[in-house]
Amino acid sequence: MYILSDIFAMATLCDLLNNIEKLSANGGELNEYECLTASLSNLRSSELKELIPKCDIMKLFSSMDLHNEQVMEVALRLAETLFSVIPLVELVERHQPEVLQALNSNRISLVCFVLNRLADGLNEANEPAGCIPEPILRNILSLVAHEELSISQAATKFLTLLALKVAGGLERILTSLKSEPLHTVYKKAEHVLRISEMLVNLVSKEPSKFSLVEESKLLQPVLDGLLDADPLANLNFLQLAKTLAAIPPAYDWLDNLGVLNGLLDRLRTMDSNSYRFLLLPGYLTFFGTLGRRHPSRWLGSENPEKNLVYILRSSVSDPDPNIFLSAIECIGHISGTVDGTKTLRDYMKPSGPLYSVLNKVGRLLQNSPNDVTVRVLDCLTELVRQPNLLTDLKQAVDQAQIKFDWIARVGQTTGADRDLEMSALNRTRSAASVLKRITNKATNPYSDIRLASLKAIHAFSTQPWGVKLLLDQAGCMEYLLNRSTETGLGEVAQFMQVKYNIVEGIVRTSDTYRGCDDPELSILLRPEQIACLRVYIKEGIWGKQPSQSTVAMEPG
Repeated sequence: MYILSDIFAMATLCDLLNNIEKLSANGGELNEYECLTASLSNLRSSELKELIPKCDIMKLFSSMDLHNEQVMEVALRLAETLFSVIPLVELVERHQPEVLQALNSNRISLVCFVLNRLADGLNEANEPAGCIPEPILRNILSLVAHEELSISQAATKFLTLLALKVAGGLERILTSLKSEPLHTVYKKAEHVLRISEMLVNLVSKEPSKFSLVEESKLLQPVLDGLLDADPLANLNFLQLAKTLAAIPPAYDWLDNLGVLNGLLDRLRTMDSNSYRFLLLPGYLTFFGTLGRRHPSRWLGSENPEKNLVYILRSSVSDPDPNIFLSAIECIGHISGTVDGTKTLRDYMKPSGPLYSVLNKVGRLLQNSPNDVTVRVLDCLTELVRQPNLLTDLKQAVDQAQIKFDWIARVGQTTGADRDLEMSALNRTRSAASVLKRITNKATNPYSDIRLASLKAIHAFSTQPWGVKLLLDQAGCMEYLLNRSTETGLGEVAQFMQVKYNIVEGIVRTSDTYRGCDDPELSILLRPEQIACLRVYIKEGIWGKQPSQSTVAMEPG
C-alpha cells in the first residue's frame, strides 16, 4: 500500500509527468501505480486536461501487467480518472487503435469499461453519429453476440444510446448491419437472435422508427425464426413478435404479411406437434397479447372453432399445469380491458364455452401448490380489476356487473353449486367466500402468496361490490388499516405499498360510484369511515413518524 507522504511528494504536475514517463518506460510495482492513481484523482479537471496531452497514456497502460487482477483493478481506476476529461471525439479519433485493442481484449472488465466510457461519452457530448469511426462501430456490433453476458449488455447499452439519443444514430447502425449479410457476421442462430432482439427493443422504445427498421429488411430473421423447427428458437422469436405486436404499425405489418393468421393456424394444429407441451404455453401467451388489444378480431363470434375461443376451451381442461395455467392467464389478460371484458361476457356465461375457467380458478384457489396459487391469484386480479379508461358511470356499472358475476361464479367450485340464475343474495355470498379465501392467504408466511393476495384485494377495491365486500368482512378493514401487521417481513415495503393502494382504491371507488342507484353497487360509507380512510391516506404509507431532534456535535 502507498502512504500519504508519497502522494504529497508527487503533487506537482512536473513530478507526475516524470513519474508517468518512468513507469511507462520501466514499469513499476503495484504500490507505485496505486500512488500515481491516487495523485491523479486529486487533480482538478483543468490540471488533468493540461497533463494528458503531455504524456503517452497508452504506453503507461502497456507497462502494466494486466493479467494480474490487482494491477488490472488499479488500471481501471487509473483509466477512469484519465479518460474522464477526454471528450468522446478525441478518444475515438486519437486513440482508435488502442480502443479497438481494448474492445478485443479477453479481459471482461476492460472491455466493459471501454464500452461504458463510450456510452458515457455519448451522453455527455452533442455529437453526430458520424463521430464514431466505422471500425469501432462494427466491433461493438459484433460484441452484442459475445458469450459473456455483461459484455453483450454493455455493447447493447451503447448501441441503444447511439440509436435513440444521437441524430442519425439508428441509420448508422442499420447501414453498418446491412453492409454484410447477417449470417456471415453472426455465425450462430443465437447471435442473430441477439441482434434481432436489440432491434426489436429499439423499436419498442421508439415506435416511430419502425418503418426505418422494417425497410432495412433486418427484421427478416424474426419472420424466419417464427418458422424455425427448433422449439426453443421458435419461442424466442415468438417473444420478439409479441413485442412487435404491441406496436400498431408493427402489428399491421405482421398482419398484412399473414404472419398472425399463420401462427393461429399453427396453434390450431398444435396437438400433432411433439413439442406441444413446450410450445403451447408460449403461443397462448402471445395470443393473449393479441386478444387484449383486438378482442373482437381474435375472439369473434364468427366460426368459433377457428378462433382462439375453441383453443382456450380445450387448453383449460388440459392435464398439463403449464398449459391450463397459460390458458387461464390468457383469458385473464384479455379481460383487463373494457372491450376484452365485453367480448368475453357471453363466452363465460354458464352456457358459454369458457365458463369452465371460472370453476377452475375457484378450485385451484382452494388447494394448490404455491407456484400455482400465485399464478391463479394474478389471473383473478385481472378478472376482478376494473379496467382503466372508463368513459362514464354507465360503462363503469356495466363492467362492474360483468365482473361481479364472474367472481360469484368463481365461488361455485362444484357442479352442484352451479346456479344458472343466481340471485343477488347468492351472488354476494359466493363472491364474499372468494374474498374470504384471498384475505386468509394475505396473511400467508410465504411472501409471494402474500403479495399476490394483497394485489387481488386491491383489485376488489376498484369495484363497488368489492368495496362493499371489504367493508362487510369482519376484521378486514382493521387489518388493512393496521400498519404493524407487516412489520419484520422481508418485503415489508411492497406489502405496505399495496395495502396503501387498497385504501386509496376504496375511497376512489366510493367517489366514482356515488351517483349509482343500483343497490348491489351503491356504496354507503359513514362520514366517520370516510374521515378515517382519508386520514390514513394523508399520513402516507408508513403513517406518522415521531420526530427526532438532532443535536449538533461540537468538534472535539
